[in-house]
Amino acid sequence: MRLAGRLLVELRKLVADTGNEKHMSMWDFIKPEFFDIMAQAALEVAIPLIDDEDEIKSPSNCLKLKYDILRLTKFKWSFVVKGTEQNDKERKDCKTFLHLMSLEFKTKVTKLAYTVLMKRQFTKSKDIPAPSDIEILNKHLISELSTCSLNSSKENLFHIVKFLQCRLLSYNKRRSGEIDAIRKPLEFIVNADVREKAGVNKDNRFLFPNSVNGAMRSCESLKNICSDLNLKNPENITSVSMRKYTSTLTQVMDLKNNQMDWLCKNLGQAIVFTTHIIIKKYKKKLMN
Repeated sequence: MRLAGRLLVELRKLVADTGNEKHMSMWDFIKPEFFDIMAQAALEVAIPLIDDEDEIKSPSNCLKLKYDILRLTKFKWSFVVKGTEQNDKERKDCKTFLHLMSLEFKTKVTKLAYTVLMKRQFTKSKDIPAPSDIEILNKHLISELSTCSLNSSKENLFHIVKFLQCRLLSYNKRRSGEIDAIRKPLEFIVNADVREKAGVNKDNRFLFPNSVNGAMRSCESLKNICSDLNLKNPENITSVSMRKYTSTLTQVMDLKNNQMDWLCKNLGQAIVFTTHIIIKKYKKKLMN
């Protein structure tokens, strides 16, 4: 309901000339005569200092506010209906306001928001990691895991957990040497004595534990390690962007069917399924 609070602030600004705006609550604004002001206030929440409708900064706020306003209106209606004093005018106002929401809110607010969202989706730049950054990261992970100290201190255990998570996220090649490089650290972090000395809760069954009953987040581990290295664009290295990086390279390499099938399986995809989705997508475009 935080957005609803911001909406109320904007509503009060829009009726500031009445002199009673400070005493007006959302209850007072849920009336047919305030509907246009409600729509304008919803746009104000999404477009601070509005001067160009194509520059909505938070279009999703418009979509969320629609449901907040509907809930508040239905709450007001139910409160009025169940009240000891039947107020026909308030009840009719709520019904009329809901009718206006279904008829005009889409045209005045949500249609514009959807248009901006779709436009941004097609024009958004999606950066992939720089090849040199991937190389530096991989060398650093291999070096750290090959030479890590296996002492059972709390700091060392979580240090190794962090590097193991990143290593498992980053490599897409399954060479025996790479697997051997992480075997000892893996055996180390599952050792019950080591976990106890490091202060891990004995009921924590996660492979990559935190200090309580949960697991360390691999995305945070990757982010921390990348920030420690001298990379060109550390913010571009995520588990998702690295998959996109691999997919982009395969388009350039012009892989054969059996090679593509191997790659898809390695990335957790099935080539038949992927092809089926692509064909279905373009068939739908042609039909439209």
